[in-house]
Parts: sequence; C-alpha cells; structure tokens
Amino acid sequence: MSQEEDEYWQARLLDARHGQLDTVRKAAASWSTLFTATLGLFGTVTFVSGLTALDDLASGTRLAVRWLIVAAAVLTLAATILAASAANSMPRVSNDLTVNTYQSKNKAAATAALTRLRIAMGLGAAAASVVIAGSIVVLFADKSPSPPTHLLVVVNGKTYCGTPTRSADGALQLGATSLDGASLVTTVTACP
Repeated sequence: MSQEEDEYWQARLLDARHGQLDTVRKAAASWSTLFTATLGLFGTVTFVSGLTALDDLASGTRLAVRWLIVAAAVLTLAATILAASAANSMPRVSNDLTVNTYQSKNKAAATAALTRLRIAMGLGAAAASVVIAGSIVVLFADKSPSPPTHLLVVVNGKTYCGTPTRSADGALQLGATSLDGASLVTTVTACP
C-alpha cells in the first residue's frame, strides 16, 4: 500500500475512533424511530379495530392472544425507550474535565449506548416474534363454538324445549318427541 493510501486509512480510522459515540447515537435514533412507528401502528390497529376477531376465538385461545398482545406492546415500548436512551445523551456537569477524562467518558458513553441499543434490538426482535406468534395462533385457532340453538315448541298442547335433533327418517325432534304437527316453534337462547 502506498503512503498516501496508508495516511488516508489512518485518518478514517482516527475519525471512526473519534466518532464512535455519534455513530451509535445515529443508529439508535433510527432504531428508535422504527420502534416508535411500530408501536404507533400496533396501537392503532389494536385499539381502532377493537380486536373483534378475538370474540370469535375459544375462551382459552382468546386469553392467550390477549397476553401475547400485552407482551408485544410491553416489549415494543421497552425497545423504544432503550433505543431513545441510546440515541440521546443526558446532560452532565463536570468540574474535572480534562482530555483524558473527556476521552474516557466519551468511550464509556459509547459503550453504554451500544449496550442499550443491542438490548433494544433484542427486545424489538422479541416483540416481532410475539406478534408473529399471536398472528399464527389467531390464523389457525379453532373458532369458538356457537351456542346450540334451542327451540321452544308446542306440540298437541304440551310445551317442549331443547336442542333439536334428526330422527332416523330425517324428521326433526326434541328428545323422543317429533316436531310434526307443532303449533308453535320459537328459537330461544336457553330453555326456561
């Protein structure tokens, strides 16, 4: 390598070493923006849609999906806060500011910011995994069984109530009572 090339790359190395904190903060700001947008979109979809699809799920599955939603929201919020913390500095006052302490504090701040950013990225990935898992559960979950239809029937002056079935010949019946000749048939949610 020529001396000119060597000097160029040494200057880039010096710039990179001096700009570590700024580099981490710029990356963290981008991730913070992404997490904030994700949290906003997630919140909008969740609260505007009202999660009406949850009502169609079986009770146990519905509860599991609700907990997955809570976990995804908490993970995304934590990722957003950590990424924002990594992107921004906290103001400090120092009476012993020398070149060595400034350099040391700058390196320590870059290391701490990078650690917070890595944790934020892990939390963001976990939140995305939870959202995907919840979506898969909702996609493949059995729907909640609809309540059975009950009929209130008057046959030959007697009132019967229950869930209708079919006899061997295909006629509707309640228990052993045929519904042929029923004078009144009413659908009810439950028998009195």
